[in-house]
Amino acid sequence: MERIRVEYKAGPSRLSETAVDYMLAVVDGVELYAEAVNFDKDELATYEELKQAIVEQAKAHGIDPERLLFWLDI
Repeated sequence: MERIRVEYKAGPSRLSETAVDYMLAVVDGVELYAEAVNFDKDELATYEELKQAIVEQAKAHGIDPERLLFWLDI
């Protein structure tokens, strides 16, 4: 089974001009993307929320979440 690395980064929002934390992966041509504003400025404050959103998107697209390799899993 090919593992797909999920990016966990900070940058500009796709939806506004706010800075956000985001996770991004492309699996079999399907983009999985989630973002959240980090009010705490703690590097991991949004990690679990974003990870859950990516897992839910993967399931909705019929993608096995076990294929996803998250930042803290490396």
